[in-house]
Formats: sequence, structure tokens, C-alpha cells
Amino acid sequence: MTDLMKEPMRDVFSDHVAESRATFKTRSRQLVSRIKNHALAPGSSAERFKALEVLKSLAKIGTSSGVAPFPHQCLIGTFHKTGTVLIEKMLRDLSRFAEFEVWNIGRFPEGQDDWLIGFDWWSDFHQYDLDASEYPTVLIIRDPRDVIVSSMKFHSVADEPWLHVPQPELGGRTYQQTLLDMNNDEERFLFELRHQAGATIADMLAARRRLSNSDALFLPLEDLMGDRTLGGFKRLFEHLGIESAYLPLALTAAYEHSVFRPGFRKSGHITSGRSKLWQEILPQSVLDELDETYPRAAEELGYEN
Repeated sequence: MTDLMKEPMRDVFSDHVAESRATFKTRSRQLVSRIKNHALAPGSSAERFKALEVLKSLAKIGTSSGVAPFPHQCLIGTFHKTGTVLIEKMLRDLSRFAEFEVWNIGRFPEGQDDWLIGFDWWSDFHQYDLDASEYPTVLIIRDPRDVIVSSMKFHSVADEPWLHVPQPELGGRTYQQTLLDMNNDEERFLFELRHQAGATIADMLAARRRLSNSDALFLPLEDLMGDRTLGGFKRLFEHLGIESAYLPLALTAAYEHSVFRPGFRKSGHITSGRSKLWQEILPQSVLDELDETYPRAAEELGYEN
């Protein structure tokens, strides 16, 4: 396995997608203003408008309490294909209505003042002089076998810029071209294991080992996507120390972006919402190479082997 894709992903995203902090904050303030004045942009769905009104009402419970949503700074981390978009959207809504700052490290790696939650798509907090063992920390992980499945399916069709950059290591072809030119899905799954999916699995294992003696919560994505009682999200917020007055708002923000919400629309990032897809489609050759490259990885991350 090589880690050749991780830096291109960072660099290309930074070049083509990331907004400046000033622009991002301006857009956030404008959206909140439109919500408060019942003037969302044309084309906004009635369902989304109703959801935002509910969030606004629930926020009053917390903001009128006179306390901050969390008593201290805390960290949330994900990995590639472990719920990054879900967590980012949930934090966007929660922070807007609870009126606190989220440091989105992937967008603004240079730092941010007055943040209450630090969020990183890679869980690379140590690269930013943040010791996750010193903060209340939650890391979202996923069964490594489903990481392989999800990565292959997503990378075969997604339009993320990094997938379309020619790579010398791939003979001048792009990552997506390389996948699509293969003869069958078995070859594609093996390619993912040797490249991006493998890098993600290595990152999850490294974080688990690095924080093995800390109080960090390693929360399976499966608990967030499959538990209709929101028990997984409740564990997440309580581990971070949320004040009880803000819990209804936080759980509602999570529900609004959950895969089991009525009207949820699948996207390129979330195609099924099901777990254990690997049992149906991963060839034995891929499972054998996974076990050879990362022995007992699933078990080490808390999944049945």
C-alpha cells in the first residue's frame, strides 16, 4: 500500500474548493439572517425551511440558559469515507444556531480564533499542535472492509478534483481513469486497498494506537447511520460534554442530516446507508490481502473479524 493520494487530495481541494475564512463566515451570517427573516433563497425546499425553523426554536432553549454549548474546547475527527460530510453538515447547523465557532481544519489549516469545536477530515490533529489526548475527542471510524467498498464505488464516479489530476505514479493517468480502466471490480477493490482505502485504514489504526491510553471515543459510523434512536449521536455529544439545554438542538441537527430521515436524498457521498456491504460483494482475495497487509484490522477497530 502506498499513500500517494493523500497529499494530492489535500492540495487539489485547497486549490479548487476551499473558501477564505472571511467569505465562509459572510455566507454563514447571510444564511442565518435569511432564516431569521423568513427569506431563504429561491428554490430552497419547504422541508428544509421547516427544519431550520425547528432548529431556531430549539436553539432558544440553549442560548437563553446563559451557558456555552460546551464547557471547554473539544475535537471531532473523521477519516476518508467515514461520515465526513454528515458530521460537517451537522456541525454547520449546530454551530450557527447555538452561536459558537467551529474550526474546520480542512478548510482553514492556518488556524482560527475563538473556536469551541475543532473538526478535521483526517483526524490529523497532531499536525496542528493539537494533542487529542488533552481534549474531549471523538473520532468517527468505519469497518475497514466497508471502507474499501465505499471508496471504490465513490472514486469510480465522483467529480472531486483530486480524482482527475494525472498522477506520475499511475503512469500519467488519473486515479479515476485507473479504476475505470480495470477489468473487473475485484481488481478495483484490490487497487483501493493498495492505495486510498488502504491509507484510510492505516490512518484509523494509527489513531487508535496513538490514543489507546486516552479517553478519546472511537465511534463507529455504523452507530450514527443505523440507530434511529440517535443513541450514537447522543454518545458523541455527551462525550464532548454538551450542556443539557443544547442537547435537543444537537440531536435535531444530527437527525436532519441522517440517512433515515424521511425524504433523505442519496448522494455521491452516501449511496446506500447500509453497513456490512462487504459481506455481499468483497471477493475473498481482497479479504485475504487486507488481513495480510493489516492483520486483524477490523478486530483492532472494534469490529467482528
